[in-house]
Amino acid sequence: MPELNLLIEVIQAFENKANEMIKILAHEFNLDLSLIKHLKS
Repeated sequence: MPELNLLIEVIQAFENKANEMIKILAHEFNLDLSLIKHLKS
């Protein structure tokens, strides 16, 4: 099912980009993300 694989790829790419954006915002605002354990390092 290529559609399912494509959907999974899109979701993973979105998740990775969202995590990057959260980390950048956290850095900008000096936020502590140590409590957010699901973020990938």
